Amino acid sequence: MIAIRLGLWTIRFRLLRQIAEKISTARRRGFADPGEIDAITRRIAGNVCLSARLVPEATCLTRALAAQILLGYEGLPSTLRIGVAPAGGANGFRAHAWLECEGRVVVGGEIMGEYVPLPAIDDV
Repeated sequence: MIAIRLGLWTIRFRLLRQIAEKISTARRRGFADPGEIDAITRRIAGNVCLSARLVPEATCLTRALAAQILLGYEGLPSTLRIGVAPAGGANGFRAHAWLECEGRVVVGGEIMGEYVPLPAIDDV
């Protein structure tokens, strides 16, 4: 979580995504059992939410990227989604990131209904 937060502050998003992809594909394995997939996604979501409390400014994007790396490391592909608020916020623009795996939201789903999704960012 800390490394991703620092990366979002210091390097280009595209480069951070490339690094994340290399890390997340370090160990690929297949899953046939949906129960195992569900258990892994719940465990990762819980760990990401818990660690986000300890990292200053761990935004929804930080959490989604962290979960994506961990899911990829477990061999589960996921899709990073970003949505924008139609009316904008007080500053004229609001966005939210969430992560989907196997058609389900892993992190960021609590407020995603307030946002219009942009086209999916490449799967990892």
